[in-house]
Amino acid sequence: TWEYLSLWWKHYGHEFDLSLITARTAAGTLVGVAPLMIGTGHSFPRNRFRHLTFLAGLGDSLAEYQDFIILPAWEHSLAGEFADFVQQELRDDWDVLLLRDTQEDSPHTLKFVSALGKAGNHSLQLSSRPAPYLPLTSSWDEFVAAKSKNFRKTFKNQWNRLHKNHGVEWVTGGVDLPLEESMETLIQLNHLRWGEQGEAFQSPQFLAFHQELAQTIAPLGWLYLRLLSVDGTFAAARSDFLYDGKLCNNKNGGYPAL
Repeated sequence: TWEYLSLWWKHYGHEFDLSLITARTAAGTLVGVAPLMIGTGHSFPRNRFRHLTFLAGLGDSLAEYQDFIILPAWEHSLAGEFADFVQQELRDDWDVLLLRDTQEDSPHTLKFVSALGKAGNHSLQLSSRPAPYLPLTSSWDEFVAAKSKNFRKTFKNQWNRLHKNHGVEWVTGGVDLPLEESMETLIQLNHLRWGEQGEAFQSPQFLAFHQELAQTIAPLGWLYLRLLSVDGTFAAARSDFLYDGKLCNNKNGGYPAL
């Protein structure tokens, strides 16, 4: 979304060169956008090469499922046109094309990479990965009933023991607890759980980006931040995205902090 990418560029853009390509008709009507950028990777040997990638395709807090934005009437031709432009106008500016976590069924990305390959470019990398999903049942009881006997027994024992021996309360960040305090608790628990081995909330940029992102998307109903209080002390927290009727794991800020 614009909210995610604009904030990402605000916090990370100084490390990269924006290569935002637009396609317009002769009358000036915008019909397509290639949201690209150029920069080096953070780790060896990627820091030796200039990568052409989608916006937010490198560094912390990667954006997933990026794609070219093309109006339906122009979908058959613009990906190839973008490839020609990149080949003719930008070829001296990058060493490696890296398009990560793209949509497997995107015709635009595949056409773009194929066209660059036919032009003699060999340093091309396109990666996609499936997003595992869980279909919802009509109720929690129905969901548990569909699990194995061993799962049901283990879950019931642990659940009952937790509630029998402790005072348990679920708290929703931004509703039951101020959002800023909820985020601070999530970050603190994450550090306690993962320490220096953790990938999230390690750099000042990462912290600032996710804190501002939470403040931006919470009023839109896109943030689902839950905290578990046990005997009055927060023991676990999890941050996810709610968007387009889906609950999506925030892989960068949503590692369960237990």
